[in-house]
Amino acid sequence: MPTLSIIAPVFNQEWMTEQFLNDIPLKIKSDYEVIIIDNWSSQETKDLLKKYPEVIVLTFPKNRYVTEPWNTWISIARGEYVMVCNNDITFQEWIDLVLIKHYDGKIQSPLIRQHGEIKPLYYSGNINGTCWMIKKSDYHTKIPEEMKIWFWDDWLFHTYWTNWVASTEVEHWWSMTVKSFDHNDITCKDREAFYKLSKENGWS
Repeated sequence: MPTLSIIAPVFNQEWMTEQFLNDIPLKIKSDYEVIIIDNWSSQETKDLLKKYPEVIVLTFPKNRYVTEPWNTWISIARGEYVMVCNNDITFQEWIDLVLIKHYDGKIQSPLIRQHGEIKPLYYSGNINGTCWMIKKSDYHTKIPEEMKIWFWDDWLFHTYWTNWVASTEVEHWWSMTVKSFDHNDITCKDREAFYKLSKENGWS
């Protein structure tokens, strides 16, 4: 069994996926498996993924956005720890060992450096879906699939809480995937779903 399962949904933007997959063996020091969810991408992405036979690929018959792919693969990942990522990031070396070292039963999240920025970004109110880690045995409740793209990070924060690990970070290309399709209507529905859940759970 691997120590770490790295999970990432992808939708086109194959140059980012290639960069992401090439970065993993250079930076990740645990024994790991990589799970890619092909979220109804173009043929170019499918051809790219064939170049990585060691990568586990699930192809969805249509775009399921983010939450459903994450829920699907978290449930079958074999690793003791699960690191959920966007494919538009690059890792800092040893990031997995740093996050595992700090693990205390809460979600661990590195600092996020926006591509081209000097200072990393700090989020005070919630985690960020760009990259986060949890021990699989501590992950008990799926992300509600009413929230397809947005606000599941707020939901995770309230459900599991989190720690920011200041000694490691990822560089993020900042929502490259969601910029590739119109998501205004989804954003409104996701917000409504989160506010409803927030009220039901007494978070607001």
